[in-house]
Amino acid sequence: MTSRFALLAAAVATGILRVIPNRVAEATEEVRITFDRPVAVELNQTIDPSTFFSIAPSVDGLLQWLDPVTLRFKPNHPLQPSQTYTVTIANNFMG
Repeated sequence: MTSRFALLAAAVATGILRVIPNRVAEATEEVRITFDRPVAVELNQTIDPSTFFSIAPSVDGLLQWLDPVTLRFKPNHPLQPSQTYTVTIANNFMG
């Protein structure tokens, strides 16, 4: 049986267009958040996403900008089956 986890996107920040996955997802699936305007002006001049992104319970993984509007979190290891993970974006980082 495939391991799965539920992801709740607490899209508190205004300006979030999309959160993927937006359903029960595979345990190895990454999280992508798309904003409605550029947040990372250039990939070498970005806002540190760890200052506004959190996942609970805590998960080790890679948090990176894919482009100026898309943030990706890729877990280092498969997530626990039947566990609910909540992603929160602080609502003060975009000013």
